[in-house]
Amino acid sequence: MKILKWMAIFATGFGVAFLWAHFARTPNYDLVLPLQQDVRAYSDDDTIKQLPQTFMEHFLSPWVKTEFPDIKVSLAMPYELMEKQYYDGHGNKYSTQFAQYIIDNAIGDTNYENKRGIMIMDADMRAIPSDSPMYSKPSHPTFGHPFDYAIYSRVRMNTPVMIMNESNDGNYMAVYNHQGGPYWVPSESVRLANDSDFELLKNAKYVTPTAEPLYLENGTKVHIGTLFPIQNDKPIRATIDGWQPVNLQSNMVAKWPMPFSHKSISEIAESMHSPYAWGGIDGIGRDCSQLFMEMFIPFGLYMPRNSRNQINYFPGIDMNGMSDAEKIEVINTKAIPFETLIYFPGHIMLYIGTDQDGDPLVYHAIWGMRRYTPFFQETRLVIGKTIVSGTQLAERNWISMVRRMAFIGPHAE
Repeated sequence: MKILKWMAIFATGFGVAFLWAHFARTPNYDLVLPLQQDVRAYSDDDTIKQLPQTFMEHFLSPWVKTEFPDIKVSLAMPYELMEKQYYDGHGNKYSTQFAQYIIDNAIGDTNYENKRGIMIMDADMRAIPSDSPMYSKPSHPTFGHPFDYAIYSRVRMNTPVMIMNESNDGNYMAVYNHQGGPYWVPSESVRLANDSDFELLKNAKYVTPTAEPLYLENGTKVHIGTLFPIQNDKPIRATIDGWQPVNLQSNMVAKWPMPFSHKSISEIAESMHSPYAWGGIDGIGRDCSQLFMEMFIPFGLYMPRNSRNQINYFPGIDMNGMSDAEKIEVINTKAIPFETLIYFPGHIMLYIGTDQDGDPLVYHAIWGMRRYTPFFQETRLVIGKTIVSGTQLAERNWISMVRRMAFIGPHAE
């Protein structure tokens, strides 16, 4: 009887651990969050503030710069694919033959080296000239899906780029833009640009989306973070044949740059609620740093890609070595709602205020929080979307991981 009893206990424990691990890897889109998720509820302050107007300088920089990263950067991940173990979406390890094919394809055609180009559609920027995903540990909650190490970011239509290379098969171009590079985009997503394109973008007035979803007449989805030049009083987009007028819903766009206020940024943030998408893959959503990079473009503020770059780009307060209580006190006394970023390694959040108990509140795009099964197996509480939260997420409290906060408002100049 004792044996049967222990067998039953073991089976029950195994079942609980299995279910825990399974559901901790599944996006819990219906997770009940205790806080109001409408970001607009956290500010109705429409006081206009002036943000640093830094975006256009960076936006046009690929067409102005004279020095670029070595083209060998576009070969770094193909060679890493040869040296390290990466897996496809089915958990199969890539062969050395596949890695060699990617290397050969990436060596490319230098006839395209350092030629101006412009994006004619949104596209994923990838580290290899292929749409094959690269997972480090496909079954691991931190290194498996959705963390495809071959994808860097999503680049929007009408974005100036410097074309630095073309893949041997002609399907990809290595480009540099305001997010960095070179990264590979589909060749069909970019065309060569000329001096008239440069003069147009340099001197044009613009409109920008202020809400999502927004669609062009042909069904193309347009995202916040896109700029449309104005020509003959009409917004235009880059196409393979030049520039084409587009019709945009007037209540979903505004003249760029927009006046900044806590109310206006909260309205844009509310419309950007979406599923979590590492690297913004396929345009289905955004990850934590892309969310803020694009959220502030309508106001003319440049923000780099990557959470670590973002938190170090602006002046701030180093919080290493502080106790949890000290961190909360500093945040509550120094942070300015909708103008302060809070960072812990691998993740960045926007401070939006405090609750009635003095707990900091943040808006962020999050995949999940690390947790452990009853058998100490690492899993994740997978949230997989953009949320408003306090410092507590399920059984985890992120305040202990915070390393720095930074100020993006007028005093950041």
